Amino acid sequence: MPSSKLDARRDELADYGLAACHALQVVADDQKIPFLQTAVGISQLIMESIQRVKANKSQCRQLLDQVHKILCILVNLCGDFEAPLSVALLHSLSQFIETLQKVHGYVRAQADLGMFKRIVKQSENASQFNECTAELRQALESFGASTHTLPPLCIHMDAAQRHEELMAFVAQMNDAASTHSTHSFNRTALRRSSSSLSLLPGSPKIFYGREQELTKIVTALTASDSARVAILGSGGMGKTSLALAAVHHTDIVTMFGTQRFFIPLTAAVSATDLIAKVAQYFGLEQQGRLQKNILRHLCAIPAPVLLVLDNMEDCWESLAGRPQVEDFLSHLSDVPGLRLLVTMRGMERPNQVKWSRPFLPALTPLDADAARSTFFDITDEVTDEKIVNKLLALTDHLPLAISLMANLASFDGCETVLERWNSETTSLLSDGADKLSNLDTSIMISLTSPRMKSNPNALKVLSVMALLPDGVSRADLEEMNLPLADVAWCISTLMRCALCYLDSDHRFKLLAPISQYARRQCPVSEELQRPLREHFYNVANLFTVPDFLSPLLVHRLSSDLGNIRSVVLHSLGSTDHRQLVQTLGCVIKLAGFTYLTNLGSLEGLDSLQELVATLDEPRLEGQYLYITGYLNHPKLEYSSRRALQCFERAGDLISQGTEYNNFLPSIVSRLSKAMAYRALGFHYQVKRDGAKTTEALSAALELAKKAGTQPNHLADQAATLVQMLQFRNTRGLSDTLPLAYEAHEIAHASGHLWIEASTLRMLASTCERMGDYTRARGFCVQAKALLSALALDGSHVSVFRRTTNTEAEIALQQTNYVYARSLNMSLVTPEESQTGFSHQEISNGYALINIAYIDIATGKHSAAGSTLNLARSLFNAHNSRFGEIACDITLGDFHTKIGEYAEARRLYLQCLPFPSAELRTLCFEKLSDVALLEQEVTLAQRFATLLLIHAFKSGYQAKMHRALRRLGDVFLADGDDTSAMLLFDVALAGFTLMDIHRAKAECWLRMGDIHASRGDSEAARVAWEAARPEFEKSSQHEEVAECDKRLAV
Repeated sequence: MPSSKLDARRDELADYGLAACHALQVVADDQKIPFLQTAVGISQLIMESIQRVKANKSQCRQLLDQVHKILCILVNLCGDFEAPLSVALLHSLSQFIETLQKVHGYVRAQADLGMFKRIVKQSENASQFNECTAELRQALESFGASTHTLPPLCIHMDAAQRHEELMAFVAQMNDAASTHSTHSFNRTALRRSSSSLSLLPGSPKIFYGREQELTKIVTALTASDSARVAILGSGGMGKTSLALAAVHHTDIVTMFGTQRFFIPLTAAVSATDLIAKVAQYFGLEQQGRLQKNILRHLCAIPAPVLLVLDNMEDCWESLAGRPQVEDFLSHLSDVPGLRLLVTMRGMERPNQVKWSRPFLPALTPLDADAARSTFFDITDEVTDEKIVNKLLALTDHLPLAISLMANLASFDGCETVLERWNSETTSLLSDGADKLSNLDTSIMISLTSPRMKSNPNALKVLSVMALLPDGVSRADLEEMNLPLADVAWCISTLMRCALCYLDSDHRFKLLAPISQYARRQCPVSEELQRPLREHFYNVANLFTVPDFLSPLLVHRLSSDLGNIRSVVLHSLGSTDHRQLVQTLGCVIKLAGFTYLTNLGSLEGLDSLQELVATLDEPRLEGQYLYITGYLNHPKLEYSSRRALQCFERAGDLISQGTEYNNFLPSIVSRLSKAMAYRALGFHYQVKRDGAKTTEALSAALELAKKAGTQPNHLADQAATLVQMLQFRNTRGLSDTLPLAYEAHEIAHASGHLWIEASTLRMLASTCERMGDYTRARGFCVQAKALLSALALDGSHVSVFRRTTNTEAEIALQQTNYVYARSLNMSLVTPEESQTGFSHQEISNGYALINIAYIDIATGKHSAAGSTLNLARSLFNAHNSRFGEIACDITLGDFHTKIGEYAEARRLYLQCLPFPSAELRTLCFEKLSDVALLEQEVTLAQRFATLLLIHAFKSGYQAKMHRALRRLGDVFLADGDDTSAMLLFDVALAGFTLMDIHRAKAECWLRMGDIHASRGDSEAARVAWEAARPEFEKSSQHEEVAECDKRLAV
């Protein structure tokens, strides 16, 4: 086909692709499906790159055609408002993102490579094309097999027909959205709303015998704005029903309106779980400083507020975590206008809360009349009251037991149930079993009822659900592929027997007493454990690279975190070798997730060390030691060295898979000897041991290079080079640019956009040090474009944050103070968005220091003090001596600005000995100021010379020229205006090349003053006129006024 026609078809297809991206973007914005936004972003990059392709145009068009097909199918698949994506499809989406990055790399190479390189890489290009084609075909099969509602989009149409069908489908989707707005698009608003109405369970329809307790609770909650009420009692006593009756009481509804929040805590077994569940209920980002975020959120809700914590006993009963739970409750009690109502199994109230008096007594069984009324409301059968009374007597009048017996009686009849009770209890006792409580017997009788016996698989489903404290959706149950016929019928049977219920999140759950009984008496079989493990380990395996932990992914895992942990704990009791290896792989993943998000619990992780060692799986043991070392930094060196020994035994140098890798996330499955060396490098870098850092990172790089040129191996090489660059930059070493370009070239070849963005950020940082600000800004723009395509353009993403920090540093160096301040303000992450780790707060501290410095430099020093104090408090909280010293230096700047030179000099000299090349150089610059040293020319010259030497050694161009300007000040103060003029002229040339406004202005101002002292008023005026606009650009209003005074003479 002629090239012109091929180009036209390619351009047309690119337009169709962009239209599909736009349609999928609309779906992604509404449906909040993990990975979807990233798929859109990378696809758009491909559509843009395709326009520049110079070679292999036909192959690129084939790839583009396949991508377009898949995008059309995804619009159809994900635009279904009712059907959530299965875990398998989410995995397919994750893999599709990897494939799109490869496609992007191939297409971009055909656009960027010259003819010679294309010839050299011909074989490599062909192999890459075949790999992309095969993976796109696999994605097409995965997604195509899951969509049935729009057959025309399924594969066989040409691009124009697919485009027309897509547009028709989008129109239908928009019509459906308009017709069912309260059902679909408004659903997003409901999820984000702080109103509890959509999440509040209904009031109990059958409720007798608790009128006195209900009155006391309602009175307490409405009478005092600091009411704190605990509903206590044994299992099955109706605590939750009483709490719901109170929540829906007319007086409560009138007083609290929509500010009623009911949070079930069935799956919470620790303080961390409790806090995470509360944060999840309110739709707060599931990362980090959750307790503070919750308290801030509650304080922002208009009072009065009613907060109900239901089934709080499990997270409180652990003695180890009890203080944290009580501390959280105490903080909740301090929220103005918040009334607290908790339900707990047992007779003891948590401490640290001033509970309303008189205390509500623990619930007792219902009286006879209430028990009878409850029974007859559930069953329509009219029978001999003596039999009913006998049956009720057997329930101990416990509400749950009454409910179970009434449900049985409504189906089997009271006489039959009574006979079964007597016969089965007698049978149990004759078999030597311990006497069950009446509640347990009620549950047992329910489990052996005719309805249950008519569907034997229902009991098996119940045993599965007993392991899932977070509950399970119908879709997840179906996706588990349990080896049972008609799981939906099983659920229906359990619902009809009142053994499970559907919660407000449309998840099937068991009441706590039933779950506990089922785990004891009906343990799940190995036949059912296998698909259960596979399903939830696959959920865990969605989380791969740390920076890819988007809020959507975090939410997806956090909703099943209790289930995953329960399955893991159950599986750790196995004796099957393979199963234990898979389970421990999931434990390692969960530990990494907890480290990154502060969700979940690390309790018991150390106790697994002996079990890990007994398995004789050196690679797994190495992974375990690696992650535990990172979780416990004092042990990092020891753990990393032991991990190295394990990887050596396993012969696993880097990224060599094992048969168990399908159960590990890639960031864990690629833990290897090379990564252990990188961990050691990180440890020694923190310890400021340069020689050992270099040795460890060099060893990691050598291993990474030996692994080969597969994309993952290239990404590992690039990541190691990035770590080396970060180390060399902190050491002030100047030979980093070739290393930065090498890292970027390798990352570019790997096709991993996140790694490439990291290398672009390092290139920007290196160019910034060299004074090449234009190129540095360009690298920042490229890095952010890639991160945006990956949907990682937020301050919660470390690479994006560091890139913004580099942009801010460029603006600060060029003394574009207004822009620099706005960038630093964007870096000061609000507490509700912080990840909770020290590096986030320390990063905030540095941004605050920059803001304080800018305010001082622009004459707004009155506001700088509070900003500096806030930064210092963050550094103090995390024992960051570096940050504290940086605060002291900035405080010295404040004293310099207001003319308190002696105090400024004392602070700078005090900071000078700190072992940091960066801070020491900064002190040299401050102390080279002749005015600060009160005309001590020799001392100023010494510090200016030291500044010049350090700047030359590190290649820091801006500091080198500032040193020259300082030396010019020294010569000028010493009366040598000729030497001063030469130095100012050289410095000005450098500052002009770098476009540093304030420094240019200061050179022009001094040169103008020298011309004026020589009587050359015309040259002086030219210099002052040149200085004035540069002072304006750098917001130096006092200096602008000084220029005006000179020019007015």
